[in-house]
Amino acid sequence: MPFTNAAIYFRTESNHSGLVPDPANLPAFQFIHFNTEGLRLEAYQEVEKNNVVDIPSFNSAGTRKSNVEDNGVFVTPITMTGVIAASDTTNIDKLKGFRNQLQREVNPDRHIYGQFGIDWPAASSFSVDPDATVGLTIQSLQWNHNPPNGKVAFTIIFHKHGDDI
Repeated sequence: MPFTNAAIYFRTESNHSGLVPDPANLPAFQFIHFNTEGLRLEAYQEVEKNNVVDIPSFNSAGTRKSNVEDNGVFVTPITMTGVIAASDTTNIDKLKGFRNQLQREVNPDRHIYGQFGIDWPAASSFSVDPDATVGLTIQSLQWNHNPPNGKVAFTIIFHKHGDDI
């Protein structure tokens, strides 16, 4: 089932969450609202993976044991798929622009982990609003054009970074 009113967006120093709390109020070039048949997100996948290493060992008496080393977590990839009408060049170009731009800001008070976010009111636990503690970067964007149905399918892979992963 497609997402209801989901959006992807990016923030900048001049419109961080302290200044513009609702991402829907960001400038149009920073926000894609997936809310129609010709512009929709269809699937979401998030893979959370620990960086735990099993270390087999033995002591001087020859007793075997298994130790564990906890190295935190790996980066969390988020894969989203959707469709855009082939005639919607505005949002196709906007999504391509998202991938091509700088993925994080250098100001240590804002967006150092990534400046992209996901707003999904129907499943708010999967929403990510970038700030100084968490953010998304775009790792890849794949397009698949199917001319007979007039749709362009896309897959976007974000990486979630920061404290709240």
